[in-house]
Amino acid sequence: MVEMTKFAPSVEVGVVLASPVLFIIFYALWRVIYNVFLHPLRHFPGPGWAAASDFFKLWVLHTKQQHTLALAAHAKYGPIVRAAPNLLAVNDPRLLPEIYHRRANKTDIFTQAILGEIAPPLECKDWREHAVRRKRVASTFFQTNLLKLEGQVDKCVLEWTDALGTRFADTGKPLNFAGWSQWFAYDTICTLTLGRALGFVREGCDVGNLIKNFHSMAPYAAIVYALPWLCAPVLRSAFLRNIFLPNKMADQAATDKLTEFQTSLAEDREKEKQKVVNNILAAKNEDGKGIEVEEAGADSFILMVLASDTTSGFFCGFVEYVMQTEGVYTRLMAEIAEADRRGDLSSPVATFEEIQKLSYFEACHLEVLRYQPSASILLSRLVGEGGLNLHGKWVPPGTEIGANPHVVNRDKTVFGEDADTFRPDRWLESEDHSQEMERYMLTWGYGTRMCLGKNIATIETYKLLLQFFRLFYISTEEHQGGWRKENLGLITYYDMWLRIKHRVPLPLKP
Repeated sequence: MVEMTKFAPSVEVGVVLASPVLFIIFYALWRVIYNVFLHPLRHFPGPGWAAASDFFKLWVLHTKQQHTLALAAHAKYGPIVRAAPNLLAVNDPRLLPEIYHRRANKTDIFTQAILGEIAPPLECKDWREHAVRRKRVASTFFQTNLLKLEGQVDKCVLEWTDALGTRFADTGKPLNFAGWSQWFAYDTICTLTLGRALGFVREGCDVGNLIKNFHSMAPYAAIVYALPWLCAPVLRSAFLRNIFLPNKMADQAATDKLTEFQTSLAEDREKEKQKVVNNILAAKNEDGKGIEVEEAGADSFILMVLASDTTSGFFCGFVEYVMQTEGVYTRLMAEIAEADRRGDLSSPVATFEEIQKLSYFEACHLEVLRYQPSASILLSRLVGEGGLNLHGKWVPPGTEIGANPHVVNRDKTVFGEDADTFRPDRWLESEDHSQEMERYMLTWGYGTRMCLGKNIATIETYKLLLQFFRLFYISTEEHQGGWRKENLGLITYYDMWLRIKHRVPLPLKP
């Protein structure tokens, strides 16, 4: 009796400690059984593990090949795939208006606070809130307003091409285009948003490991994307964020630049001065007052990180497919040379309007946007009240549904039987067909949530790429392991080695 009494407390403690563990185990088993056999989406085909648990999404993201796995899944299971217990992926472009309609709410894959205390428009889940937030800054991103900044983009382009000429064309050294395109993208967007470049191109390196630190957050962003219900309590608590998230998330260099920008914005308001036109974030509310300083900081952070990475990914994709697709490089160089011969391109940098008249360059640009979207991830929305009928099957309200741009942009009924092939000429064959392809291309998103940075990225990429092919002869460089690219949510390139040589000096156009 004494011995039993002696051990009774430890037994009770063991039971107490085991109870939560047993509860978690039984609950997890119940969720798997429910998801597979009882869930309203059980009739939709897809991988078994995807139906069983959201943790399957972590494995998909871990492969860094989400876009190719999505193509394979649709090839095996059909136009509608159950990609997670409560998530459907579609590949039919003509379903986009039903999925991405004006009143569609966003899912919580971008859990509030992953990008800061104040959510930028990207994070707004409710369509009403998003409409209000977007309206305040939309006019700033109109192409007519952004073209007023063209001179600043030209300065960034010249600094970049001068650096490439001195460091690589003059010396014959190999150029890692992946790194240098990224440095240009970051410097340019920082010039437009913060007022000056951070010095990546000038220094010829990742200043303060800023880009490396941003990219180091990819694993944490993947967890938030896959398991937002698990991460939300941590991200919405400042105390828990400081405990569980790495300090790299708040890189000091980035924080200092944003603080500097916010301070200048606040000082101008105190002096009752209107912000100069080259500050693309000097947005106004409907009452004419400026937006909150903290909100401007959140918007500038989005531009600095996401816009830079998507743009640099596009630079690399353009060079890859132009260089590696038979006949494309030769034809593009001939078009640029002919335009120069006729005096159609200004010097030292062609204007955006002039570049738009180069039909084959524009076709290559559109084909890269289609063939390899920089953001090749599933863009999800919530099914609204009343549900949705897809191919004769009912989808209940609250279901997550969406499409991957990489998949939709290869639909053969819209883009042709050779949609799996990189072929710029598809954009030159019929104006009506080109308009249809642009209407259903998901690269920039769809509907009222289409990417605000589209016009900034278009101006940047037109001017930088035209200048690169205009000034240099380009050849690929053999390198151990070859060119690498990964899908970190955004297509990211590594070790993209090239050789460049100077072309004939440009004619001067007044």
